[in-house]
Amino acid sequence: MTRDFTLKIKALSPEGAFDGICSPYGPPADMQGDLIEPGAYKNAIAQQGKGYPLLFAHRQDEPLGLARIEDAKNGLLIHGTMVMEDPNAQTLT
Repeated sequence: MTRDFTLKIKALSPEGAFDGICSPYGPPADMQGDLIEPGAYKNAIAQQGKGYPLLFAHRQDEPLGLARIEDAKNGLLIHGTMVMEDPNAQTLT
């Protein structure tokens, strides 16, 4: 069985800004059987400073921009901005 986890961007500003749920709160459990509850990211939100780096394919040596996170009713909300001059960012549009 093969699953497609390709990032699908529905809306992106010309400056590379986007918003979305990056970790939904359950139920249902995720594919690993984990159930993420509201408040699970409280410490990460409090410690984010100016934000977290957006990484291409989780590669720490390939940052695409910056993201800030906050709690929302249905999950962890991300407000991201990609550097659109980056070739990897351009492949996601």
